[in-house]
Amino acid sequence: MPRLLIDGRAIDAPPGATLLAAARAEDIPVPSLCARDGLDHVTSCMVCVVEDCATGALRTACSTPAEDGMRIATASPAALD
Repeated sequence: MPRLLIDGRAIDAPPGATLLAAARAEDIPVPSLCARDGLDHVTSCMVCVVEDCATGALRTACSTPAEDGMRIATASPAALD
């Protein structure tokens, strides 16, 4: 089970979970348009962009697997820009 930080909160994500699913399971808001329950997933809207604090890379939360040791910011200036 991956253990990561989202907005400074320690999260234990189920194996195979995306960052979006891990955040939602802990009531951490991450907006999205293309990722909806019951619909096929297509990474296209880029609304759910979050920042990987270790690398500074922007990631789409709806398609990025949650990995052990990740540090993610959902509302950093880079993610919100």
